[in-house]
This record gives sequence, C-alpha cells and structure tokens, in this order.
Amino acid sequence: MNGIEIAYTLYIIVVILLSLIAIIYTRAESHKEFLTKVYTLQISEQLNLQNIQNISANNNHEREALLDALRHIIIHSYGIDHSILCKIIYINSLDKYIMKVLFSTWSSYRKARMLHLLSYLPHNYEVTKLKRFRHSNDADIRRGALLATLADNPSMAIANISKLKHELSAIDITHIISLLRRNLLPIACEPLLKSPNKNLCLLGMAIVSNFNITMAEQELHSILSHSRDQRIIREAIFTLCSIGSTLQSRPLRQQIIAGGAEFRKTLCRHLSVEGYSIDTIRQIIPGRDSLLAEKIILSHKRQLYTSSEVS
Repeated sequence: MNGIEIAYTLYIIVVILLSLIAIIYTRAESHKEFLTKVYTLQISEQLNLQNIQNISANNNHEREALLDALRHIIIHSYGIDHSILCKIIYINSLDKYIMKVLFSTWSSYRKARMLHLLSYLPHNYEVTKLKRFRHSNDADIRRGALLATLADNPSMAIANISKLKHELSAIDITHIISLLRRNLLPIACEPLLKSPNKNLCLLGMAIVSNFNITMAEQELHSILSHSRDQRIIREAIFTLCSIGSTLQSRPLRQQIIAGGAEFRKTLCRHLSVEGYSIDTIRQIIPGRDSLLAEKIILSHKRQLYTSSEVS
C-alpha cells in the first residue's frame, strides 16, 4: 500500500470510530432523558402524597438524570415543600456527588453544569469552597458559582454582587432575575437604581423591566441626566421603553441622538417590539432612522392578517 492508500484507510477508520461514538453518546443521552422524565413523574406523585419513597439513583448516570428532574420540578413549581426534596438529595448523596464532580473534573462544561445545579437544589453546602470558581476566567463557571452563592445566602446577595470585580453580562443578569422569580432573593429596585455600583444599577433596571415597575420612571430619568456610563444610559432608555414611558424628556432625546445610528436602529426594534406606534417612534427618532420601525410594524401587521385568514 502506498502512502495515499494508508492515509485513506486511516481516515475511514477514524470516521467509523467517530460515528460509533456519536451513536453511543446519542443513545446514552436518550436513556438519560427517559430517566429524567421517569424521575420527574415519581417526584411529582410523591410531592402530592407528601412522602418520599423508592426514589433512588444507583449510579452516576442515574444521579445526573435525577438532578435534572429535581431542577425541572423546582423551575416549574411554586411553594413546594423543600424538605421533601432535601430528603431525596440526602438519600442519594446528590450534594456529595456534585461536589465530587466539581473538584475532580477537568471539563469546564461539567463544572459550570454542577455549579448551576447547586443554585437550584435546596441543600446546605460550604459556599467558601466555591470562592475559587467565582474568579474563574470561564464565564459559565463564574456565573454558576455566583448563582450558587446567591441562592445559598439571599440576605447577602447585594453585598456579594457589589464585590464582583467583573461587569455582569446580560446573561448573568437574566439568571439572577430567575432567582428573583423563584422568590429566592428579596431585593428592592429603588436602592439599586441609586447605587454608584454599576452591577447593582444594571440589576435594578433589569428588575424594573422584568416586573414592570412603572413607579421607577423618575429614577430612570435621573440616571439619564447624571450618568456618564454608556451601557447604563442605554439600559435606562431600554428600561423606560419596557415600562411604557412616554419618552418625551429632553435628556432622553439628547442621549438618543448622541447614541449613534446603530443604537437608534436597535432602539427602533425595541420600540416596535414594545408596542409603540409608528407616529410615536417618529417623534422619538426623527428622520430616516425610524424607517426600520415602520418596516417591522408593517411586517408584523401582515403576519397577523395572514394568520387570521388561515385560522
């Protein structure tokens, strides 16, 4: 065999091996999804009976499925008895399993997954052990460690966020809002909006936007008048849009003009999605920049008309 034939043979062998690995992985994931559904159903039934029996995970594959089931139950439930879930965690040593994987795996994905699971599961663990992960260069690991820390001690949430050395991303804030929606973080938005700490101010505006707190409009206009941080200014404008503000103040108009053409295009999309009329958008963003909003709104109207005809 010449060199080309040997290389071609090796290529075929590698392709076959990769295909076999993909098939095995797909089957394993399918089995895990099946187990997760089974565990979810079992936990739901036992929660109704207020008694946990015969829910066990005998190997790591089953533990992973059970963890996903618990996360699914917690996300889609409100006011459930966490002591019952804690019993499941204790019986199957899930907390020990998470910490073992967290400190033994080299996979960044696995570490991030375990940290995110910690933020969902109601149990006690040593938060001090997570400190090293809060300063990780990997954004997913850093985010998971922050969420786990906040969920473990909600009363210290503001202090922990204010001590962060990195700026919270939009994804970070979205996950923190999910903790708020699960009623884990008792945070008021007014002190955050007035805070000189950038991360706290961003979180405050996200709370206003997600929970439609119209009473915060004055604080948002104050931010526009006094802040020099471009991200803070833009988030304040988007937040005013999300709560249905009239957007007529002079500082706001000045910031929109100073924001540049790309920002005005983004704002047009945002205003269109939030339900502002074409005439209102023209008043806020005069000139050719408002044409994009007209296209978006007219396209949405055509889609609604087509859908009504089909139905």
